[in-house]
Amino acid sequence: MYIYITGLDLQSPWKSLIFYSHAIPSLLKAASSRGNLSVEVKNFNGVKHTLSVWESEDDMKSFINSGSHKKAIEAFTRIAKDKMFGYDAQEIPDWSQVHKLWLNSAQN
Repeated sequence: MYIYITGLDLQSPWKSLIFYSHAIPSLLKAASSRGNLSVEVKNFNGVKHTLSVWESEDDMKSFINSGSHKKAIEAFTRIAKDKMFGYDAQEIPDWSQVHKLWLNSAQN
């Protein structure tokens, strides 16, 4: 399976409405996308994180390049700093592992 971790740090709290107007539809689309095993969200120190689990990296890339997510990415580049990290795994990390992986390995 393929694990994909993202973190978005909004430039300002005033950007939250724009963020949620894209994040919610994108999250719902991810949950129903081919190859998605699970998707979760959590906040760490004001950074909005997602943990998505896919059958394969190709499934994850297909979703990332889809309509709703592509629009979200375009919006997020204007309102937040982001870092992402993906890797092949045998098990799903817990949230403490997710946060450590993101801090140590994620890149813009």
